[in-house]
Amino acid sequence: MEPTNGRDDENFNNAKNSYNHGIIDKRAGTSCTSSSSPNDAIEKKINKLIIGDQQVEDCVFYQSKKVEKRIGCDDHKFTNSKDGSNTNGASTSSSSANDVMEKQSLMIGAQRLEDLKFMKSHKDAERINMIQEYIDKSSLQMLYPSLNQQSLRVQVIYFVKQLVEGSLGCHACVYGSTSLKTFLPDGDIDFTILSPFEDTDITSKVKFLLEMEAKRPNSRIAQVQLIDAKVKIVKCNVNGIDIDLSSNQLMGMGATTFYEYANERFKKDHLFKRSVILLKAWCSYRKRPILGSSKGLLSTSALNVMIFYVINAFYDELTGPFSVLNRFISYYGEFMWKNNTLSVKGPKIGAKVDGLISDHEIDLIVWDLTRGRKTMGHFPQKSNIEDPLCPTNNLGTSVSEGM
Repeated sequence: MEPTNGRDDENFNNAKNSYNHGIIDKRAGTSCTSSSSPNDAIEKKINKLIIGDQQVEDCVFYQSKKVEKRIGCDDHKFTNSKDGSNTNGASTSSSSANDVMEKQSLMIGAQRLEDLKFMKSHKDAERINMIQEYIDKSSLQMLYPSLNQQSLRVQVIYFVKQLVEGSLGCHACVYGSTSLKTFLPDGDIDFTILSPFEDTDITSKVKFLLEMEAKRPNSRIAQVQLIDAKVKIVKCNVNGIDIDLSSNQLMGMGATTFYEYANERFKKDHLFKRSVILLKAWCSYRKRPILGSSKGLLSTSALNVMIFYVINAFYDELTGPFSVLNRFISYYGEFMWKNNTLSVKGPKIGAKVDGLISDHEIDLIVWDLTRGRKTMGHFPQKSNIEDPLCPTNNLGTSVSEGM
């Protein structure tokens, strides 16, 4: 008995066709037109899920109608039996057998209906995750440097390396966010110069070299200055990009290797690197910035440690950079900085969470990057964030302003 209402009849027939051709048509979504969006694959998957979800709805509708029809038949047979209309023994036996078969069919149909509803709920969750992934990637796309900006950076790196190495005979290495590819469009480029000379001597020579180059007509170099801090840095601007040159910063190069390894271990489509880009943008472009060691704010090295611990400790619940941002804000908003020192393994005082990368594995990587060397010294009393490669180095000392 088919439904007799006009709309129900049409819905039932459509649902029946979907049901007869399988619960989910594997070919659904293949006819979608191509798009010029960089997220074509995600858009096609979302369209496929929507089409598949509609077929599941049709199947649920069809199964529910079948269940209703069988329940109606059962009620009718039960009423006839109660009125005594089935008096013949053979007929009663045949009717009982049919009832058993009908009840079994009804149970199977009801179970399949529950399975379809369960499948639909999972499809809904999958669709939501797909849409969230699309939003994440589309939003982050605005933070990535354009191809022209990347090409300009490559030219600047080549120019600085050629100038330093050709004039001083020292090797200039790029490290930090440029090497990790976690830089923002207006980010600087960090160089360290590997030299057998003392740091003071090499930075003085680099400063003199850049100043002489800046005096030439149509020079690409401007704003040369020496920052006389704990780590001496020569700053300049080349083709509109800020450049920081230091000497023999092996710890910085080791940290770059450490976070490159962490990104490979965390997987999830470069979750660590994408989260660093998003968090750096959030910390830099908000109304009241909190990132910038030269301004008495948080350093990029300290931010990397904070992001590392959040991903490592809450790995299973994180689906993308925006979920990392949400957990970052909620966790560090309640972090007791006065009583705890944060490290890549967690707070030095307080409960620790077993993460994807174990403490033992971190120790092995650090040992390999530092060649087993242990630095001795007094850790600053006003400590906040521990350097993963040098436990006596406090990455939080740059924070002198209220954030």
